[in-house]
Amino acid sequence: MTQSDLKNKIMKVLEEGPKPKVAALATVDEKGRPRVRIMVVKNDGFTLFSTTSIKSTKISHIRNNDSVSLSVSRDISNLASDYLTIEGTAEVLTDARTKKNFWNENLKIHFTGPEDPDYCILKYTPKKIEYFGAKGPEIFNL
Repeated sequence: MTQSDLKNKIMKVLEEGPKPKVAALATVDEKGRPRVRIMVVKNDGFTLFSTTSIKSTKISHIRNNDSVSLSVSRDISNLASDYLTIEGTAEVLTDARTKKNFWNENLKIHFTGPEDPDYCILKYTPKKIEYFGAKGPEIFNL
């Protein structure tokens, strides 16, 4: 399999199936232990984004250690669906333009609006993506 074929398989996981995508996000706590939580993510190519509170525990983890891992399935309701495990880094974005671009009315249950100082965006930049399909894991390094 070529890297181009693998890239296409990875994009299908991110682009096809139910939306929004749900991901398991692992951060590293102050004692070096993994902490996992469920996040709703959007993608722009291989880069993923999610919204959260600036006061959340994951923000302090990322500011202390920006290494993260995410797992995303093409179709979380299908146990046989192909999925990805993404290793990379996370960045906390708080600029007004980014917050406005990611804002949607569903976020009103958590935040007053895109100007809410508690509202922020997490940007996940992959370094390695493992694609898991019928043939087992295939690795794509960025």
